[in-house]
Amino acid sequence: MCGEKHLRGMTEQATTPPENESPESESPENESPAKKSAEKKPSSGLLDLIPLVVFFAVYALVGIMEATGAAMLATVIVVIFALVKHGTVPKMALLSGGLLMVFGGLTLYLNDETFIKMKPTIVLGLFALLAIGGRLIGWSLSKTLMGSQMQNVSETIWRTLDLRFGLFYVALAVTNEAVWRTVSTDIWVNFKVFGITALTIGFVLTQMPMLKKAEEGADAANAAD
Repeated sequence: MCGEKHLRGMTEQATTPPENESPESESPENESPAKKSAEKKPSSGLLDLIPLVVFFAVYALVGIMEATGAAMLATVIVVIFALVKHGTVPKMALLSGGLLMVFGGLTLYLNDETFIKMKPTIVLGLFALLAIGGRLIGWSLSKTLMGSQMQNVSETIWRTLDLRFGLFYVALAVTNEAVWRTVSTDIWVNFKVFGITALTIGFVLTQMPMLKKAEEGADAANAAD
């Protein structure tokens, strides 16, 4: 449901194949397993976006309690849809959705909106822990999320990206805490829906030149070999 999620859209360019290219090279059977897997997986960002849109719409029409319940229902629906259509659900979407169920459930059960306001802070904090702490065990959050689209990026770049994402998530979590504790619910909802989403998209876009340059350098090195 959160805008904390990672957006991984890649621009595809349609090109005309060279005349001497064999038909077999265009065959789906010759595609790499990683590419086929990436095409089959549902988008974590999309699974998070739908409950977020539902939350905002219902809040605008009714209120935060009803919006929380509607977002929880939307999350269950999109998870079931992903399982039926793709047979899998991204782990990050499951994590975010699971926390929504916990904090949303507490919000409704105790009739206290504090819990749903804290939920982005907890999610962002966990993402920061995964991004930075994962490196201690040789695991990369950034590579897990984007590695299928950018297979030639070096571990040094992934390490740098993990650190940047981790610090970004920490800053965003602190900002969410400051916002919900100091302003009205209306302002917080707008920050959650538009602010966190815009900041996340903007941050990801600022990292793309580094990734593109690294991948192009790796491709050039491979071609030279």
